[in-house]
Amino acid sequence: MSTAETRAFETIREHWMNEDDNKVTFPIDPYIIAERMGLRVEHRVGLPDDVSGILLKEPEDTTPLALVNYDHPATRRRFTLAHEIGHYTYIREKEPHKLKEGIGLVERRDEIAGRGKDRREIDANAFAANLLMPEGAVRIWVYEGKTRAQMANDFGVSLKALENRLNALGLSRVA
Repeated sequence: MSTAETRAFETIREHWMNEDDNKVTFPIDPYIIAERMGLRVEHRVGLPDDVSGILLKEPEDTTPLALVNYDHPATRRRFTLAHEIGHYTYIREKEPHKLKEGIGLVERRDEIAGRGKDRREIDANAFAANLLMPEGAVRIWVYEGKTRAQMANDFGVSLKALENRLNALGLSRVA
């Protein structure tokens, strides 16, 4: 598994999986996960359209803040928050000094971000996809014959996000 996959799996296990029967219910709620991780979340209206989210932490803050653009569709907001959680878990694991020094990451929906060349953005996107659409569930639902619309709805993601996930898993021709 990649680092993003591992962190997403551990996040689900620690903050979402039912402890009694080790089951995962869908859709996975990144808002509840963020709360359980101690990450503050706020929606903001009026952010520039190309800004999906922002992860902030001033040195004097006790907890980081994820700002999510409320003007975006609900599925986009969910993915954006999962993406910000991905940045947060990466920083906690690989760059813990930033939790003391401060964080200032702005997520822009622009051409550069869309090309997937920045390793941190690639990692955060992979984390979000793995968090909201775990590979095992995707594969099971594909082979059970769920439609793309059903899967997108059950995962709480857009059809585009689901299509990207299917492509990444080599399942785009099967589903």
